[in-house]
This record gives sequence, C-alpha cells and structure tokens, in this order.
Amino acid sequence: MTGVTLSEHVNKYRSNNVIATRRLVLLFVQQIGTFLLYDYLPVPLFVFSHVLCFLQAFLIFHDCGHGSFFTNPQANRACEYLLSFYTATPVDWSVRHDIHHGRSGNLSKAPSEWNDTVWLTKNQFFELPEGQRKLYEFIRRPWVFFTVAPFLLWEVQYRIPWIQLNLAESGDDRPEVFNSLVNTTFSAIGMYILYTAFGWNPFFWYCIALYISQSLGLLLFHTQHSFNPSYNAKEGWNRKDSAIRGSSLQTIPSVLKYWFMGIEYHHIHHYTTKVPGYFLQQCHEEAPEGMWSDINHLSYSDMWNGLKYTLYDDEKEKFISFEEAYASRKQA
Repeated sequence: MTGVTLSEHVNKYRSNNVIATRRLVLLFVQQIGTFLLYDYLPVPLFVFSHVLCFLQAFLIFHDCGHGSFFTNPQANRACEYLLSFYTATPVDWSVRHDIHHGRSGNLSKAPSEWNDTVWLTKNQFFELPEGQRKLYEFIRRPWVFFTVAPFLLWEVQYRIPWIQLNLAESGDDRPEVFNSLVNTTFSAIGMYILYTAFGWNPFFWYCIALYISQSLGLLLFHTQHSFNPSYNAKEGWNRKDSAIRGSSLQTIPSVLKYWFMGIEYHHIHHYTTKVPGYFLQQCHEEAPEGMWSDINHLSYSDMWNGLKYTLYDDEKEKFISFEEAYASRKQA
C-alpha cells in the first residue's frame, strides 16, 4: 500500500452541490413520472419503481442528517425536513443514528445499544425470565421481525408524540416541535394530496411500496453489522475497527447501485460520515491497493444467512441463531 493514510484518502471525497441537486431532482421526476405512467405500467413495475424512490429518498435524508449531502448546512437541514415528510420519518431519527455510529459493536454498552437489530448476547438471553425469553424469541424470529417491526416502527412508534428519543444524551438542540406529531401531520397531508391527485389504486400501491422499502431497509441495516467474523468488543473498542472490521461491504446488483446511494460501502460510511453516498463507491474503488484488506465483503448468501442471526455469543465471539444458542446450551 502507498504512503497515503486512510484519513487522507477519504478526505478527498466531499459534498458536491451539482451532483446532490441532480440526484434530488431526478428522484422527484421518477416519483411523479411513475404516478403519471400508472395506466401503462404493470403493477409490479409501478411498485418496484416507487420502492427504489423511497430507498434513495431515505438514503438522501440519511446523508442530510449527517450533513454530507450538500456543502451548505442550511441546505442539508431543509432537504432533511422535506424528505422526512416524504419518507414518514421524523427528523430526530438522525439523533439516534448518530448514537448508533458511536456505539456499534461496543459490548460495554447496555443491551440493545451496541447493535440495533441484535439486542442481546447469548448469556443475556438465557438470563431472562422464561416469559421474556419466549417473547424476545418470537419478536426476533426473522419472519416476524422483518415484516412486523417496520410497521410498528414507522406506523406506530413514529406516530405517537410521547414516544420520544432521549435527546439529552446526544446534546441535540433541535426543537422538539419537529418530532413525530409534526412529521405525522405533514406526511398525512402529502398522502392526501397524492390520493386526491391520482386516485385510490395508485395510492394503495404507493403505500405498499413504502412498506416494502421500509422492510428492505431494515434487512439491509441488519446485515451491514450482523455477520461473521465481525468486530464486537467489551474492552478496547475503537471507532476505526468498528468501521473497517465491524461494518460490511454488501453485494448489490450493479443495475441498482444508483438508488442504493453507496450505502453498501458501509465500512467507509462508518469510518467517516462526511463522504456523501454518491461518492462512496468511487472512494472505495480508488483506494490504494491493500487499504481495504481487513473489510468483510458479503455475498448474497452471506447476507441471506445473516438474517438468522439473533444473538451474539460473547464466548465464541460470533453472531448466532436461536437454534445455535440452544444447541450450545445443551452441550455445556
């Protein structure tokens, strides 16, 4: 590898307002165009196009929360608020997400704080009272979690104003008026406008696409950090290892990469949030030889297998399924 350090390399890739504006404009062109072509498109294609729009919209919203989509902070804030209504996600989502970046893989944190989708270690799981253990096992079964959890998160938790994020921990000073209540109000207004403008059938499939995108987003989020071998540490945790060894490079079909905004290059994103999504692939591919030798490149089968990971075995230092947990308990 050349003498270029990791920090020096990633710092070359920063926000570009022309690219950002073009991305945002084309997003809305595709969204409105898909509605206008409803009578000419097969329903699956109509839904698929909207799913891609929602995924890209959420990832732009995500970059705006990190302050990396535009060069101007005010432009990022305005875009973040606009897309919060579009994606039905309160803007204070980014506060929790910043906490995720500062704790991912840090086993010294409380249960559920070191991993957002795998909440317990094997030992913590078996220490639960039987009723709570059975409830956790039911909720975290993949077929339940990846179908029900998106609905409960976006359609229940984000809609109830008094379920609030503890902002004091992050030092966030954004006014709480822009929380779930305001998001729900403006999202509902936007939904009503779409319904009156395009009618029930397109609107219904639009809502189905929104739900599918939420579920797909949760699937991606889970596999970004839940794989073997990974990086999870109770002592000596550091952010660089959490990024390079504890965040993955996911395999995404080339034809879909535009809409995924480079989020599959998650190792770079966790190392620095200042590289906008539209430069993550370039940042990865232009790196000096050997710079990414320690990253975990996940194949489709790796990601599929990762869906079963529901616990972390802190003795064997790997993610495991419920079946593996019970089997190891019998052997002990």
